[in-house]
Amino acid sequence: ADVDSGNLGANGVVGGGIGIATGAALTCKMKKSGKIVICFFGDGAANQGIFHSSLNMASIWDLPIIYLCENNVYGMSTSVKEAFNIEKISDRKCAYGIEGLTIDGNNLVEVFNTVSHFTGECRAGRGPVLIESLTYRWRGHSKSDAQVYRTREEIRQWVERGPIERYKKILIGGEILTEKEDKDLENEVAVQLDKATKFAVESPFPEPSEVEDDVYA
Repeated sequence: ADVDSGNLGANGVVGGGIGIATGAALTCKMKKSGKIVICFFGDGAANQGIFHSSLNMASIWDLPIIYLCENNVYGMSTSVKEAFNIEKISDRKCAYGIEGLTIDGNNLVEVFNTVSHFTGECRAGRGPVLIESLTYRWRGHSKSDAQVYRTREEIRQWVERGPIERYKKILIGGEILTEKEDKDLENEVAVQLDKATKFAVESPFPEPSEVEDDVYA
């Protein structure tokens, strides 16, 4: 979390951030700050009770919040086809009388344009909104995940639709980025990651006296 920059962090409870974000949106409205909230959660969290109660509250109070559901096809090992009896999670907008739609979460331009549009809508008092962003989790839910619930072919097809490679092709095709510049960026990021890893490995453990630092509840 980094409260000063508006990042309220995450927690280990599935869907736990939805209620926190809704409360933050209520704060924004009551203080008339002009700020909005974007709440990220996965498809698994969309079946938690806090999802429904929060969207209902946000709807009746017209809260300035974008609920962005990252549907990556599996909640741990459970397919969305087994967990939902609707084609699109965004269809749940109807139950709460709010705006909602499903987008290609691997299309950077579509994600940017959609979120930018509804950011303006929320600032104008026409929130909340539910956005379902279709994407995919390439790796297992954890290191112990044997991934027996999906095929290698399925993974391969989604990897080919990865957002970074797709956007790179757009930039190079539009002559906004060259192959050399792309390679230079990759090398620069690799160096930054190596430095960050080295810093983490070589850093001392925190002092016991810091155990309550950055704890807000």
